[in-house]
Amino acid sequence: MEENIPKKEPVKGLHTYSSDMAEALRKEDGSVIKIAIAEQKKREKDKENFTPTSKKNIIMLGVSVVLIIIAITVIIYFISISGTPAPVPVTGQVSGTLIYAENKKVIDTTDLSTDRLAGAIANEINNSSLGIDVIENISLQKNISINPPSATELTTREFFNDFGADAPDTLVRSLGEKFMIGVDSYNGNELFILFKTNSLSDTRAGMLTWENKMFDNIYSLFNIPLVGPNTNLFNTRWTDATIKNKDARAIRDSNGKIVLYYLFPNDNTVLITTGSGALDAVVARLNVNKTQ
Repeated sequence: MEENIPKKEPVKGLHTYSSDMAEALRKEDGSVIKIAIAEQKKREKDKENFTPTSKKNIIMLGVSVVLIIIAITVIIYFISISGTPAPVPVTGQVSGTLIYAENKKVIDTTDLSTDRLAGAIANEINNSSLGIDVIENISLQKNISINPPSATELTTREFFNDFGADAPDTLVRSLGEKFMIGVDSYNGNELFILFKTNSLSDTRAGMLTWENKMFDNIYSLFNIPLVGPNTNLFNTRWTDATIKNKDARAIRDSNGKIVLYYLFPNDNTVLITTGSGALDAVVARLNVNKTQ
């Protein structure tokens, strides 16, 4: 009688830790290599981004430098064209001027163009808040130093040169070295220029010659608008006039109104101005000078 002997199952391979790791590495070998390659590329890219000599960083550095230069240039430009220099106020009695003045404003003319200098003076006409019957001296100075404090006032010849005035040399030589620019507040702010003359006859002749160019040279200083009845002033001749019982030479607009004039308040003074208020103030203070 045959015995029923159970059939044996085939013995499966023995699993060990080493065999399992080998199998895993075999299956994952492709993925591990890809990861390693990706990590290497990332390191190389990071190294390139942080290397100053990389093409990308050189371009970015160049662009940054250009932008900084542009910004500095713009700032310097706007500083150079920004408004006119602020005059330095001085209050109280002002000494050393051709006539007595209550106030004084200093304008530093160093490196100022004619237009900017005229703009600074015109700004004083428009914006000075003066008391009734007050004269403000506008002192044009150069080479101003704070430490040590020093400055040089413009001479008459330097004034004509700074404004590019086409005044004849005989006129300039006939005038004193000192001059005065002022604003009188009696009838609104009226600008005036005062010169002393060393030779009345030479100054008279020189002023008559200068009439051909005078308005062109100083209209901007007096802030005279060239609109409406003033549009043709460049082609208008100077004519005789009588102002406050004094003989004068004047230029008139198309309506016959005096726009600018000059006269001799006395035998050694020349006044150029626009209104009668400044004339009254100047004459009164010249008379005070006589009595002192």
